[in-house]
Amino acid sequence: MVLNRVTYRRRLSYNTKSNKVILTKTPGGKLTYQYSTKKTQVSKCGDCKRPLRGVPAVRPTKLASLSKRVKSVSRVYGGGSKCSGCVKQVQWVCEEQDNPGIPDRGTEQDNPGVLDRGAEDCGTSPQGSIQEVERLI
Repeated sequence: MVLNRVTYRRRLSYNTKSNKVILTKTPGGKLTYQYSTKKTQVSKCGDCKRPLRGVPAVRPTKLASLSKRVKSVSRVYGGGSKCSGCVKQVQWVCEEQDNPGIPDRGTEQDNPGVLDRGAEDCGTSPQGSIQEVERLI
């Protein structure tokens, strides 16, 4: 007669969240408990609550043993608290606060007399620089 009574293998004798088990049969035919780990949660963005890409979903003890390279992304707030979309939004808002009076220029077709940003610094228009290059060739 086979005895199907199984006992916990650890000291905790209550069916708590940290003591979940799976009933399995060993190759020798015995029934034993295998302890299952808790499910992991993905780190989420603090603003939009979307999952953070590039950050592994592991338990905190495992996360502490991983290197910084694995846990973060090479970006401002990378892997910490904000996703790339929210970081771009914050940067855009900061730029708008820094330059509130400057309107958006649009394209060169909308404003044909306006120079592009790179050309302002050197004092030449983009058409002039292209003509100079063609003249040199």
